[in-house]
Amino acid sequence: MTGGTVLILGAVDRNFGAGMTGGVAYVWNPEGNFVGRKLFHPEFVEVTGLTNWATTEQILVHELLRQHVVMTESSLGRSLLEGWQETLQHLLRVSAKGAS
Repeated sequence: MTGGTVLILGAVDRNFGAGMTGGVAYVWNPEGNFVGRKLFHPEFVEVTGLTNWATTEQILVHELLRQHVVMTESSLGRSLLEGWQETLQHLLRVSAKGAS
């Protein structure tokens, strides 16, 4: 990924972020295993919880999720919105090292 923003609500596998040079990926990780299973490339990306970031960034992700529900009628998305405070606890922010 060289730019842009993505919200991932499904599973990811190893090497996530390999070659990532920009942009931000938000990963819903309810199992809490993203870091422990080393599913990402620590040489290329930084992973932090979304709760560590500004409210404006949390609002952005909420809006992405809301748009997803509107466009797809996703029941998963709807339940994540309904339990937003819990959802926030399971969202990770993945960005290229050195990128803001």
